[in-house]
Amino acid sequence: MSCKGDCMRSLLAIDGSECSLLAVSEVARRPWPANTEVRVITVNVPWSEGISRRSSAGLLDELKRQSLEYAWQRLNEAVAVLRREAPALSVTPVLRDGLPKDVILDEAERWRAEPIATN
Repeated sequence: MSCKGDCMRSLLAIDGSECSLLAVSEVARRPWPANTEVRVITVNVPWSEGISRRSSAGLLDELKRQSLEYAWQRLNEAVAVLRREAPALSVTPVLRDGLPKDVILDEAERWRAEPIATN
């Protein structure tokens, strides 16, 4: 469902922490207006140059792969909870690369989110 006309857009930023799990539960528990969309976002943080220079290419590739896999896992788990516990919500997963503070604010502005929930 795409938010057209009279609807609410809420951005929920998660990082896989215990606080993120609580934020997901709280969003699922709240009474939302009809036609509410929740965009669940997690950010895959880039590896620093210092780590890159000191690591072998194979090890660095494996660490990046595991990081991306973990990001998708935490995102999919949060989306599953919301879809199960709050089926009236339209829930969309979003995975972006970058620095969380920049990416989350950019996404909120670009998507015109109203409430922004972070952990």
